[in-house]
Formats: sequence, C-alpha cells, structure tokens
Amino acid sequence: MKFQVPEQRTARPINASGGEFLENVQILRFIAAAMVLFRHLVRELSGPNFSIPMDNLLRFEWTVGVDIFFVTSGFLMYFLTNRHFAEKDYPFEFLRRRFVRIVPLYWLFTTLMLAITILIPGEVRQFDWSVGHIVSSYLFIPWQRAQGQVFPILGLGWTLNYEMLFYFAFTIALFFPRRTAIVGLVSAFLIAVAVGEFIPDSQVMVKFWTAPIILEFIGGVLLSMAFVGGLRLHLSTRIFLAALGVIASLVCVHFNLTDQRWRIVWGGIPAILLASSAILGPPPRQSGGQSGPLVRMMVFLGGASYALYLSHMFAIRPLTAVWKKLHLAGGLAYLGVGFIAALVLASAVYVYVEKPTLAALKRIIRPKVGVVA
Repeated sequence: MKFQVPEQRTARPINASGGEFLENVQILRFIAAAMVLFRHLVRELSGPNFSIPMDNLLRFEWTVGVDIFFVTSGFLMYFLTNRHFAEKDYPFEFLRRRFVRIVPLYWLFTTLMLAITILIPGEVRQFDWSVGHIVSSYLFIPWQRAQGQVFPILGLGWTLNYEMLFYFAFTIALFFPRRTAIVGLVSAFLIAVAVGEFIPDSQVMVKFWTAPIILEFIGGVLLSMAFVGGLRLHLSTRIFLAALGVIASLVCVHFNLTDQRWRIVWGGIPAILLASSAILGPPPRQSGGQSGPLVRMMVFLGGASYALYLSHMFAIRPLTAVWKKLHLAGGLAYLGVGFIAALVLASAVYVYVEKPTLAALKRIIRPKVGVVA
C-alpha cells in the first residue's frame, strides 16, 4: 500500500499585521497547558500523598506540553513579526511588549510562592533562601539551588528562562532583513547547541541556555514560515502527523529515553509533529463561518493557557490537602476535580488579573508601531 502525503497551498501567503487571530494556535496552547496540568495531577497521585500508581498513565510523556509551548512560541514570534524585520524602532517595541505580556503574571506567582514559603514553613520542600536564588528567579536567570537542581522559586518558571533567551535572540534578529535574520538565528542556535555539548556542567547558566531544547523554538519559526508561505495539509496528512507524534512519545517512554539529554527527541520531535498537525489546517469553524461553543471555550482557555500554566499547582496543592483531610478515595475522581479546579482558577486569574493588568500596562506603555502581544 503506497502512502502519499497530500498537501495544498493557499493562493497567496498570509501576513499577520494588527491582530489576526489563529483559533488553531489558541486551542493548541490550551491542549499544551492541559497536558502539563494532567501530568502534575498524575504525579501527585503517584507521590507519597496518595501512592496510587498512575505515574506513567497510558505510557505517554505528558510534559511534551512544555515542548509544544516552545514550538508555538517560535511560531507566534515569526507569525506576528514577519513583515517588520529591519523596521526602525520595532525590535525594542517588540521586546517591551513581550515583557508586558510575560513578566507581571510571572512575578505575581513567584511572589505568591515566596509568601507561602514564609508564611507556611515546610510547605515548600528544600527551599533555597540564598539571595542569588531569589534575585535570579525574578530576572529569569538559571540558578542552581543549594540542592543541585536548576529551578527558580516557582519551579515551573524554568521554561520562562528559555522563553526570555528566545525573546532576546529574536529581538536581535529583528534588526536585520528577514532572510539574514532567520539564517542568523537558526545558525546561532545550532552553534550554541553544538558548543554546549563541550561546556562542563559546572557552568550552569551557559549549559542551561545551550541545551538542545532551544531548537524547539527554531522548529516553531520554521513551521511559521511554512504557514505564512501558504502551506496547508489535508486532513489525512494531519492525522498521520499527530499519530506519528504520539507514537514517537510512546516509543521513547518504552525505551526509557525521557531524561533531559534526550528531550529534543522525546519532546521536541513529537511537539513539532503535533503542532504541524494542529496548525497547518483550516480553522475549526462550522458552516456559516461561526465557531461552535466547544471551539469558543477552547479558544478562551487557550487565551488563559499562560495563567493555567503558572497557577495550576496553586489549585492542586490545596485540593490534595482537602482530599486527604476528608479521607476521600478515587484517583479518577481526584483527576477530574483537580482538572476542573485548575481551569476555574486559571480562568479567574485570566479574566480578573491578567487581562486588566495587560490593559493597564498597554495604556501606560504606548507602542510606536503596531505589535500584537
């Protein structure tokens, strides 16, 4: 049986200026955040609080959601800026807008974690009280804790340290014409990864920022270039890519290739395949051009995906405490309640904290050129 990979191209390339909205990307961002949430709920059940053996549920590596975030980040950066390379004042405006989008909410949850650690001693295990650790957590600098792990105060913030590296690198690229910028960006990341293989582990910051995982951003940029150029795939091809991504993760779990060194294999490749499947197709609209209620809900949750990523542990830990105190049983019930509780908390943070904060800061920091954040 011969397999063909059909594809189709739009009549003309797509450009993103102003605020073109991609439902597919928003839905993918929600799925990525939900995967991370699910992984942490399963890990909580498998840990000492419950000791329910669900740690490798379905034998899928759910933290691939983080890798999907990195791919979509690279995708969006190119999609939103592809018409503005070498444009005067744009690079600084781009960086300011990314800071407005990312920093306030992250600092809020970092401060909340610090406050919990102070007010409830023992709640956060193995906390590093060194000044360097605290300052580096707010400045997105990789820092090795006293116990040896390279995590900020808010453990999930390790991904933001990579995001900031990419934002700075992309800002530099924006000073140059598009072709030169992309060739330079891709080359710089490839060289960084190659050099990183020879960097000793004692050089924590350099070793962290030259890890192969940074190539996932480049994968997202290249995917975005294909999308903007008009590449679209038929449904059968997209299903094949999605299945291939899932199978790749299952194989890596089976052969125990899920440590950080192999992350570009078990995380990056499946993430790029899944992102390609989700993005390189038509938006999920019903006939008549209107999205259905399920799609609208997922698009909303995609908007809240950053809030969900940062806040979900603040829903899981109190739920665990209540579950144990009431002696409730049922691992699947815990998964369901925890999932809903995290979504509710994230939605509230998104509507009542993140969006008003962004609106206020955007009024204060008025852009000189149009940037979609």
